[in-house]
Amino acid sequence: MLSVNQLQTPQVLVDQLILEWNIKHLQEIADLNQVKLRPHIKTHKSVEIFRMQESAGAVGITASKPAEALPFLEAGVKSITLAYPVIDER
Repeated sequence: MLSVNQLQTPQVLVDQLILEWNIKHLQEIADLNQVKLRPHIKTHKSVEIFRMQESAGAVGITASKPAEALPFLEAGVKSITLAYPVIDER
């Protein structure tokens, strides 16, 4: 296994245990409050991480713009909420 100093940069490193704990904890809060969770994907932009969130109970995603949501739509995510209105720039 490579040490941190051997990695090419920039490099994304994820602590799997912390990621899993955060997903579980947020879903527990949503469940406790009877809220359907649609996490905002702007931070991770990862279908794989969303699938982990979905397995924990998330019902869809929230995205800032259509282009950000497209990979999730293509991956079969059915419930996509846009956080901001789409504006015609004409």
